Amino acid sequence: MSAATDLYAVHQALAGESRAIPTGSCPTVGVAGLTLGGGLGADSRHAGLTCDALKSATVVLPGGDAVSASADDAELFWALRGGGGGSFGVTTSMTFARFPTADCDVVRVDFAPSAAAQVLVG
Repeated sequence: MSAATDLYAVHQALAGESRAIPTGSCPTVGVAGLTLGGGLGADSRHAGLTCDALKSATVVLPGGDAVSASADDAELFWALRGGGGGSFGVTTSMTFARFPTADCDVVRVDFAPSAAAQVLVG
């Protein structure tokens, strides 16, 4: 996928296939920023971080050469997955391992800070 793809588009594209990649929860964040810079999401506990699912990336290096970084190019691939924030070149596309999804419920609980003890302890 393009490095500029936002998470909303990623979720929409993969939902039709009942597949997902571990992502954050903000739909307007770009997949490259999340992958290269880090972040947690609802699926992180069982699926890992987004950078853990990265299989390869096309990167334009400072000298202008475009390379495919994967496990075959261990140093650059390690750097991309290590929170370097894209400082090793311009990432133009990425390929991810996907996992099957299941139906789940998401619950949001809002409470006043003054009620925190009662909410948490009972």
